[in-house]
Amino acid sequence: MQPFAMRQLQPLVVRGLSHLTGFSVYSIFLALGVVSIVAVLAIVGGLLLRSGAPVWILVATGGCFFWADLVRGLALPDLWYAALLALMLYALANRRTLAAILMLFPLSLSRESTLLVLLCLLLAAWKRLSVVKRVLAFAATFAGSFITGRLSANALANQQHVPGSLYVLGKIPWNFLKNIIGAYPWTPGMNVCTPTWQIHLPFGPIKVFGVCGWVLSLPLMTLFDGLTRFGLFPLLLLFFFPVRTWRSLWRESLFLRFCLIYGVISFLLAPMLGTAVPRLFGYAWPLFMLAVPACVPLIFKSGAKAWGFLAIHLIVSYLPDIEAPLQISLPLAIVGYVVGWWLLRAAKEAPEAQPDEIVAFG
Repeated sequence: MQPFAMRQLQPLVVRGLSHLTGFSVYSIFLALGVVSIVAVLAIVGGLLLRSGAPVWILVATGGCFFWADLVRGLALPDLWYAALLALMLYALANRRTLAAILMLFPLSLSRESTLLVLLCLLLAAWKRLSVVKRVLAFAATFAGSFITGRLSANALANQQHVPGSLYVLGKIPWNFLKNIIGAYPWTPGMNVCTPTWQIHLPFGPIKVFGVCGWVLSLPLMTLFDGLTRFGLFPLLLLFFFPVRTWRSLWRESLFLRFCLIYGVISFLLAPMLGTAVPRLFGYAWPLFMLAVPACVPLIFKSGAKAWGFLAIHLIVSYLPDIEAPLQISLPLAIVGYVVGWWLLRAAKEAPEAQPDEIVAFG
């Protein structure tokens, strides 16, 4: 179905490998998932070790529930796309901008949102890139989009029968109303509720738009998903990176500039892009699972505060898997953040705390 039929590369690779090896499609998806998660973890772990991250940060990153949840959707493009994106990040961390640019082609063949990757890369690296490399970045992205467009030309239309680009744009206000405001939207083709208010639209295939009412649990669930998707790493981002620190990193590291721009935009847009909000928050992983852990100052000595923070971080990250009622799980997540903040302040103000030095690379 459009526009999701443009996610062509992974199923084509699976089909080709299944034909060559004789193994079932399921087996190939499983094998490809194993290779993808190993590649992502190897790159993330290698870059964190290179940054001098302490052991507790390595455990906090590798033990986060995000990775286990990512593996669950083998038929989705997320894990495959994460592996390709990790290769691009590795190239950026090693100042191989040409290799990073060339990765835009397989990324574009794999998911339609690669346009955001292109935009963030150009914003992060515009001054460093020659005119030739800028043109090559556009060419790699749009060549992939052109190929997937041709391959998916006969795909089924979406339920609203609108062009794919308009469908994606229309998701933003629709899901903003639902996931952030809590106003459940309605159209005649999606009769999941009875509208309490509606308006007739003067143009387009959708003739009537309405709202079913306000549901408090929807924005609260969005808040819970945002707090727990990466454990307490968002707290580390807010605690350790004041404006002056990010200005320094912005000048020094193309890799960190890209992770910051891409991660922040992905995280803020997540509730507005669809109904699978936890999965969409996960698109911000380069910031929270790589850039933030790589840059955290070494303020913790090996002791109770470090391992206490680690324990709370892991508990918060696994709260979605427990599937407790929201009225229980959300307060637990908030308490985890409050205790985590207290531990960070106590560690930073301790006499033995090390200076807030940040190692930047890339």
